[in-house]
Amino acid sequence: MRVLAISNPNSTSQSDALFRQVIPLLRDVEGAHMRMQFTHYAGHAEEIVRGMTRTDFDAIVVFGGDGTVNEVVNGLLGPADRKDRPRPEELPVLGVVPTGSANVFVRALGIPNTPVEAAHVLARLMERDTRRKIHLGTWNDRWFAVNAGFGLDADVLARVDRAREMGFSATPLRYLAVSAQAYLRARVIPPEISVHAVSRAGEQFTAHKVPLMFTSNTNPWTFLGPLPVVTNPRNSFDAGLGLFGVSDLGGIHA
Repeated sequence: MRVLAISNPNSTSQSDALFRQVIPLLRDVEGAHMRMQFTHYAGHAEEIVRGMTRTDFDAIVVFGGDGTVNEVVNGLLGPADRKDRPRPEELPVLGVVPTGSANVFVRALGIPNTPVEAAHVLARLMERDTRRKIHLGTWNDRWFAVNAGFGLDADVLARVDRAREMGFSATPLRYLAVSAQAYLRARVIPPEISVHAVSRAGEQFTAHKVPLMFTSNTNPWTFLGPLPVVTNPRNSFDAGLGLFGVSDLGGIHA
């Protein structure tokens, strides 16, 4: 098995000590031949895997968080409106050793959130050639593996990303602090989002001037530290996309 490991060295929990624990677990998989490549800037993982097929590598293992996972997904599949998109069996399978801050993707799959435990699980899955298919979502020409947020949610993620660029860690406490600030700003000038959705059964949903909306393909939607945040209880990687939004940011009224 030819394995390309892609590591984001800026992810929250990566270190040399961690690699000394994790890499041997994956290299000990019978028949595995691993090549490691590090990313150097935002979007680099997408560039690395762009155009790759199973003739290049049998599997790609991401050492990073949800952002790096999304980059690899978009690099492998190309633009969402691409007409000649490769079939799943033509692409390398994707595995993840979580080293990000939230790691929603792997946790929603039932994989441990700690890198060493996740590597143990991933090694057993590789040995047994166990895999699964999941639904993905799209926004314009981009794919997303977990969720896409609009309004308040997008503001929070953008501000946390800017903090990370300045050298700060993306901890649950930082997300909470940034979310509180974004909420106060949004109460003054609420975003206005228009939504139109059609279910598999043909049911239609329309809403206007929604201040917060996101769509996700899994449950839970995210995690507050160890606590799962459930917004669409019936969602799963096998059931397509779900919408969650609020109509008013005013809070509880007397």
